[in-house]
Amino acid sequence: MKKTRVLRSGLAIFTFILFILFLSTTAFTAGTVKEYSYTVSDGYRYSNERFNNYPCSLYGPRIEWAQPFALGKLKLLIIIPWGSCYEVPELCSRIPAEVNLITTASSGKWVNPGSGEPAYEPVPVDGVALNDTAHRLLSAGYKYDAIIIAKVKWSIIPPVIQDKILAKVKAGTALVWISPWDVNDELQKQMALTTDSTLLGIIQSKVPLEILPLDVDFEQTAPKSYFPRRIGPPDIRTGKLGGGRIVWLDYKDRAVKHESLTVANVTPWLYYAEGALTPYLPDDNLYYDYYYSILGKVLYYAAGKTTPAQLSARQQVVKIKRQELPGSPVSFHLTLSSQEVKDLSLIYELRDRNNYVIKKGERDNVSLSSGQTVFSPPLPLLTQGLYVVDIWVLQRGLVLDWASSGLIVTDTKYIESVQMEKEFFAPNDHIRGTVKFAVEPEKNLSVSAELWDTYNRLVAVKNIDRGDGFDFSPIAYPLSRTYRIVVQIKEKDFVVDSAEKWFGIPSSRVDDYQFIMWANGIKTRSGRITMYQCKKYGVTGYYDGCLYYPQREQIFESADNLAQNNLLANPYSIHAVLRITPQEPFHKTVNGLIEWLKRRLDAYRKYGTMAYSTCEECYIDKNQGAWENPEALKDYHNYLKERYGTIAKLNDIWGSNFQNFDEIQFITFMEAKTTGQPTRWLEQELHRVERFNSMYELIYQAIQNDDPGARMSLDCIGGMDFDWPRMAKITRCYTQAPLEFFNKDKKNLVGTFIGYYFGAMDEWTMRITPWQYLFQGGTHIHWWPVSYAFTADRSEPMLCFKQAAEECRELEGGTGKLLISSKKRVDPILLLWSNNSYYASTVYPGEIRWENARASFENMLRHTGLDYQAVGEDFIETSLSYGENQRVLILPACQSISRRGVEKIKEFVAAGGLVIADFPPAVVDEYLRPYGDKKADSKIEFEVCPKCKGEKRIYAGGAGNVLQTCPLCGGTGQVVKGGTVPSSSMLDALFDFNEQGVKKFGKGYGLYLKGSPNRREEWGAIRRILIEKGGVRGDIEVNDIYGNLRTDVRSYVFDNGNILFLGILPDRTINNPPGESITIKLGNKMHVYDVRLHKYLGETDRVQTGILPSEAKLLAFLPARIDCLNLSLSKYTARPGDVIEVKGSLAPASLKSSTMVARIEVSLNGEIQDAYTKNLDFQGNFTYPIPLALNQQRGEYIVKVMELVSGYTQELKFNVK
Repeated sequence: MKKTRVLRSGLAIFTFILFILFLSTTAFTAGTVKEYSYTVSDGYRYSNERFNNYPCSLYGPRIEWAQPFALGKLKLLIIIPWGSCYEVPELCSRIPAEVNLITTASSGKWVNPGSGEPAYEPVPVDGVALNDTAHRLLSAGYKYDAIIIAKVKWSIIPPVIQDKILAKVKAGTALVWISPWDVNDELQKQMALTTDSTLLGIIQSKVPLEILPLDVDFEQTAPKSYFPRRIGPPDIRTGKLGGGRIVWLDYKDRAVKHESLTVANVTPWLYYAEGALTPYLPDDNLYYDYYYSILGKVLYYAAGKTTPAQLSARQQVVKIKRQELPGSPVSFHLTLSSQEVKDLSLIYELRDRNNYVIKKGERDNVSLSSGQTVFSPPLPLLTQGLYVVDIWVLQRGLVLDWASSGLIVTDTKYIESVQMEKEFFAPNDHIRGTVKFAVEPEKNLSVSAELWDTYNRLVAVKNIDRGDGFDFSPIAYPLSRTYRIVVQIKEKDFVVDSAEKWFGIPSSRVDDYQFIMWANGIKTRSGRITMYQCKKYGVTGYYDGCLYYPQREQIFESADNLAQNNLLANPYSIHAVLRITPQEPFHKTVNGLIEWLKRRLDAYRKYGTMAYSTCEECYIDKNQGAWENPEALKDYHNYLKERYGTIAKLNDIWGSNFQNFDEIQFITFMEAKTTGQPTRWLEQELHRVERFNSMYELIYQAIQNDDPGARMSLDCIGGMDFDWPRMAKITRCYTQAPLEFFNKDKKNLVGTFIGYYFGAMDEWTMRITPWQYLFQGGTHIHWWPVSYAFTADRSEPMLCFKQAAEECRELEGGTGKLLISSKKRVDPILLLWSNNSYYASTVYPGEIRWENARASFENMLRHTGLDYQAVGEDFIETSLSYGENQRVLILPACQSISRRGVEKIKEFVAAGGLVIADFPPAVVDEYLRPYGDKKADSKIEFEVCPKCKGEKRIYAGGAGNVLQTCPLCGGTGQVVKGGTVPSSSMLDALFDFNEQGVKKFGKGYGLYLKGSPNRREEWGAIRRILIEKGGVRGDIEVNDIYGNLRTDVRSYVFDNGNILFLGILPDRTINNPPGESITIKLGNKMHVYDVRLHKYLGETDRVQTGILPSEAKLLAFLPARIDCLNLSLSKYTARPGDVIEVKGSLAPASLKSSTMVARIEVSLNGEIQDAYTKNLDFQGNFTYPIPLALNQQRGEYIVKVMELVSGYTQELKFNVK
């Protein structure tokens, strides 16, 4: 890395103070590196392996204490928890080392055989792989300078491994124990640990311990659940075991008063443990580097590596007044052990509290006769606060030693606080606030307020009179969800005092494709590195695990951090399991959830969200014992009163003779089936569903009360605990939920989960799923979880994540916006989402359950290039009416249809509609009472459900691995055979149930399939019937080379003015024959583009192309070929604060009725300016403003604009002077 370098002149002699002067520039070999860098080896191969996959290739911003070290690289063996591996490259980037790792399941567990999900444990639970690794790395062939045991409990290490570690130490390898845990007294006695004045002297003279928070009591300041309750003071001792030196570096950062709260078990499993090589403390920009300075000194001392030139600070911390600067208040001693040491140089850096280097210098050819010399680098005028001065001595570019000294500059503290008028402002609001002064500034001092965005752009500046506040006009072009006010007091141009305050300008607008990571935004070091990697690989937001944050401060910290890093928040806010008990009555449960939710609303509403996730694997407790109590029964009686009104009406419908509602008790499914009381059992189920849905309607209302207009999302949920047609009325965001089948004509946010799911990490899933949900009208993909997106050391992506990220990157590049700006074609096909038929499938089991029948129709439609809209039973009864958007109605295994529904369906068909059934529909009413005749009773038999083994709920497996009601038994835990089977259909006039085929009824038709549409060879015929009898458009058809419908691909159509888009996805296996070639048949000739290749394919009505495994295809059909994109700038020379407009128009003009997308990138010196990057949708022409900041860097900027369909690209340039 190239660094600024300063030459110094003069001769250093014994005890002479040498002032280091800036003279010219050259290259540093040690010091600060502000950028991330990669050191991955050519031989690295990406994989999905978690264990022993630690490339250690990502180096974050750092102070390179010993890069490169004169005595070469340390050879280390580190025993460390798997989740703390990220600290290994952090160490190697500062202290050069060759490292081998033994990674344990956690600090307190060697492996975790008791895991509820052993397949997802990062260290194989049987211990074989870990033991083999340990034996290999501790064998005679491996030589180390030191072994580090990093916060791993000694007693969890198998005795045979312990023996091998100690044998290495006795043979001469050093042992560094960081925060030792459970080391037996006998071993401690053998090591003869004592306080070592030499090591303490080295650390105290070279590391500014006094500024580091290594002795802190959190008892009074932190919440009771905070971990740890106190830290420190450090206990540093040394000892010997055979020929090996021992260093005991105990930060005392395990819980003192609460021994059960340790690094091993306080952190939610999803995020794993924090630092193991550094103290367990909040992340800090400055302090973190000095923990490695301590560790470096310890390692070199333990390994016996000492150089002939040593530095030491005269004081750990120097305190001075601002008025004493400029000056040289900080001094360092350079001591040489030999007069033969030559070719020395010194470099130093002055850094502020945020670890920004504000001055640096260098002296070459330092020549000392012997002894000790004092160096005092010159320091400039500094604003009050904490600083650190670091100094290195090098020999021919190799580091011999380093030392640091703290500097505290004192001055009058004028500003007590900056106070905003509101914590967040609407886009059109004036931004107002006040400054509270602790001391009134003198008249010779000026006061100003600066407005900064999250891209470090200075947006505006206001001078402040002493008694007034600040008032900024509305931000004309807001680029961030949060901004900060920086108030400065200056003496001429020098900043005497400053303070800042963040505030929000919330926006919940989501109009482009999103790649969302299941992660948390809390400011930890691992979180910082992970966030960098996430953004590098295209992640645009976090499914923020704020559900797990016990403290309000953590919730706000995460919300603030995401906004300040330009990441969209989808806060996971509630997890609910519905049961009603005396301890948990319904309204108490709801109020508790809303209270929990409001803490999250307070934090995230300041910035706007994608949605508040209120359900992720939430469900109704299916255990009958959870409901057999007076409170649940009382609530059930109230439900029945609300539903029926009178006991007489209930008895009439149930066929019962209860005297009053209170007489009604709960009944089991077995009792209901054997005694012929299906309605009574149904009402119990519907009561629980009703309360579950009511709970979420109240949650939705709470969101609207506190954050009007915000979305509520239901995520990673299947089954039928929700009344999905009902929830579709209030839910506008959903990720892997059945809501995706509803309201397809509305601009809701729709997506799914992919990730590290066993059985669903293959390349086809990773590359096809992001496109699949976009093609289905979706807007985003969620990755689960962050801990398995990257290797344990955070250096490289897992192979599956890398593949998915590559696809998402392309979609984020404008292709996603192109389809989101278009209208997903939903054919005039309705599918009845029949909740009651779901329950009928349990009471009257047939060849297929309702939910499986629905999935069969969906699969058939997707493979024939058609799409449908799901509607509920209430829609059928109130809104079904043959017309332009309602031409076909599908009834998948719909046993239960009300009499009103039956009449509406007949009217629909008589008016011209097409209705399709797989099995006889409408054989029972909405109360599950059979219509007409029944088949003869047979013996009723029950058996434990073979799918869920009586557990009633299962994980669905695959991507998302959704927890849902068992689809075989319907959540009863039993399957039933025999009993009454309804046989009379109220819709028999529409179908001939004896054979497969079409029957005329009025102006319309009934199509009876005589079974589920699972036979691919019939799909072409069904599609023709939908087109010819149902009036469905058939203007695009995907065939094989023989002219037959391709049934091994799924196709999706988007309408966009006079343009059509066609998305095609291959099945997991492509049939051969016909092979990879496909023919796309159009209704008329159009100009065709391959959008992904930006390639023009000509004007035609028949496109010959190919489909490849694991590759989506996107084609565009236009009425004219794209000629060009005409571009211009409003100005080509500008000053900071100006607004430059990019103006564009698409030719020919015949395309102006369609919405196109232009990808706009602005770069300076080859670096893309993220603030100005935009996927812009437009019709015909556009104007795009580029608001330059007041601190805009000078230079020549390149504006690159690409039209997404043709790939037509043009570059324009402007200069900022």
